[in-house]
Amino acid sequence: MQRTRKISFASYSSYIKHMGKSLDPVKALEIYDSITDESTRNHVSVCNSVLSCLVRSGKYDSSVKLFHQMKRDGLSPDIVTYSTLLAGCSKIQNGYSKALDLVQELKYNGLVMDSITYGTLLDVCASNNQCEEAEKYFELMKDEGHTPNVFHYGSLINAYSVKGNYKKADELIVNMKDVGLVPNKIYVAWIFMLLMLCFPSVWQVILTSLLKVYVKGGLFDKARELLNDLDAAGHAQNEIPYCILMDGLAKAGQIQEAKSVFDEMNEKNVKSGMASDRCSS
Repeated sequence: MQRTRKISFASYSSYIKHMGKSLDPVKALEIYDSITDESTRNHVSVCNSVLSCLVRSGKYDSSVKLFHQMKRDGLSPDIVTYSTLLAGCSKIQNGYSKALDLVQELKYNGLVMDSITYGTLLDVCASNNQCEEAEKYFELMKDEGHTPNVFHYGSLINAYSVKGNYKKADELIVNMKDVGLVPNKIYVAWIFMLLMLCFPSVWQVILTSLLKVYVKGGLFDKARELLNDLDAAGHAQNEIPYCILMDGLAKAGQIQEAKSVFDEMNEKNVKSGMASDRCSS
């Protein structure tokens, strides 16, 4: 073994990223603390990997504390650093105000927000019930020359779902169609299948959020139509969308309609799982 050989920052970064995927922040920190070479320890790629591991593991406060320590030790944060920390703001209390602090800091440091940073900020707005702010950043992003993709639209639709603003959600879907992100009905089943395979989590958020918007707005026919489209594409095998529709119908006093959805779900042998409590609540 070549004990004296210096390990590159890329090797450390890759290994720590692996720890992040395994949600093992303790091991990641042990590796980081073991780095004796100052230039490697303060390399932005290594630091970003450690911070990402902490954020993905739900250790946001620890990630911020370490971030400040890293800066004192010589780290020069890049836009990826701030995007990583912003991602953690969507899962904590008062996350929006903390996200604004990060945005202010990155701009003060002369960094420019990219489409990924905007997408992360939109997600923070949606998760913190900041619908108007989400709209503002969505428009600002476009004004700065960034083209919205399904991630950006999904976050904004999610923000509308919190408010139950089905009109704006519908307008956004129309806008997505106009720019070619959502196909016409002839291809809807095919494209849903393709997108759910390529971007399952993103499109699950978009479609589930849209379903919530329709249900909150009392647009049960639209909700049923969306559910039928998902079923035609083979992506209504989870009980969550059925539960959302049943819950809305029951709260609206349409008990028979809710029971009809429940019977349909059972007839189709829809998978039961984590959503069971939602159906029974």
